[in-house]
Amino acid sequence: MPEEDVFLLQVLDALKDINKIPATTPSKALEYLKKIIKSENIEKQKKLARYSISYTPRTRALLGAILKDIGNREDAYALKETLNPLTKYKLGIDDGVFSNKTYWNIV
Repeated sequence: MPEEDVFLLQVLDALKDINKIPATTPSKALEYLKKIIKSENIEKQKKLARYSISYTPRTRALLGAILKDIGNREDAYALKETLNPLTKYKLGIDDGVFSNKTYWNIV
């Protein structure tokens, strides 16, 4: 695995453990991660989506919400297809973080 991909896995790990990041709230951490993902080129965003398949559904929902928010609808919809439509993800995230929170069943 290329070293640059290790950073992508670290981003996914941060999404996975979003409630366990010390000295911040999940909402603030997500705002920061959204900026990082938005700064990556489309190829790296696609890799993030591919790698996220081996992560938890909650991680895929968060990544999908971020990708859709920053305009990468193709990868966001691909992630949405991997999620159970009846599952709700209780994360306690502020409404202002994602414009599409309910679409991803994030409550």
